[in-house]
Amino acid sequence: MKVFAENALELLPAYFILAEANIGMGGSRLKKAEQFLMAAKWNLLKFKDDKSEEKSRVGDDSLVSAQEIEQYQALLNRTFGKLFMAQNRIEAFDELTQGIYKDSLKYGPESIQLSSSYFHMGQLFLSQERFVEAKSFYLKICEIWKRYVLEEAQTMESDETTGLLIDEAWKHLHEILAFLERLRDDNTTATADCLFALSLVTFSTGRKEDALDEMTRCYEIYSQKLGDYAKKTKEVEETI
Repeated sequence: MKVFAENALELLPAYFILAEANIGMGGSRLKKAEQFLMAAKWNLLKFKDDKSEEKSRVGDDSLVSAQEIEQYQALLNRTFGKLFMAQNRIEAFDELTQGIYKDSLKYGPESIQLSSSYFHMGQLFLSQERFVEAKSFYLKICEIWKRYVLEEAQTMESDETTGLLIDEAWKHLHEILAFLERLRDDNTTATADCLFALSLVTFSTGRKEDALDEMTRCYEIYSQKLGDYAKKTKEVEETI
């Protein structure tokens, strides 16, 4: 604040980190998280309303690019969505939806960048016992990560952000697998779809033995439910 002033866009990353940390602690810290997000929202709104300031500040000397501003707007929606979920407020749905829409425009709806938002949307539906909608979002995550590891990861340059997304996906896919197993039983094609995606992500984290166990279980389900010569069964067999 001393360097950039209280309403500077350069403060937004710190506001988001502090908000996420307080959301993670929960309880009485949720109010503090909301204060940080309101500060971030105010800085963005003030910047958008002041066109002359926009022209002067987003230039060669600014630390914040126009592209980063768009990312901040999507991140603001996503983080408010997480906060409202923790507070059991109905506004969570609108905030997450807006965040997903903005990220889809930037990355495309099938990008791994959308995976976390899809998971939180699934969690929101799950909290409302809307299992069909929750399952749809969860299986979309499985599709995204299966395609990424098998098709895109080989041609895309990996970085620290990608590594964090993979670690987060590994945790989310474990939760999705547990949900699918509770929903019906542990021997459905949907469970196998999740197992396949999880095994690929597990392999990407270096847990090769665990990945093989998960993929073998996936193969057994596909073989039993779809047959040995089904497309999905053969795909897993070739991947093993």
